[in-house]
Amino acid sequence: MPTHSTGYAMCIKHALQGHLESSHLWEKHVVAVLQKLGFLPTKHEPCLYHAIIDGCHILLLLQVDDFQLQQKAHNLLCTLLRKLIQR
Repeated sequence: MPTHSTGYAMCIKHALQGHLESSHLWEKHVVAVLQKLGFLPTKHEPCLYHAIIDGCHILLLLQVDDFQLQQKAHNLLCTLLRKLIQR
C-alpha cells in the first residue's frame, strides 16, 4: 500500500481530470463503493456516512476526494482501508 508522510495515498486507475462530469462520476463511484461496504449516508448530513461492521459503529466523512474514518478499533480501520484501496 503506498504511503504518504501524513497517512495513506491511493492510486487512481483512470484519470477523470478535465472531464465535464468528473466530479459527478467520482461521487457516483465513491457512493457505490461505500454502499457495497455497508455505509449509508446520515439523514441530516449527506457527506457523513455510517456503518456497523463486525458489531462496531464506524463513521466516514467524505469531502470530495478526502475521507476521514472514526472508530476506536484500529485493526477494523486497517481492514476497511484495505477494502477501499482494492476498489
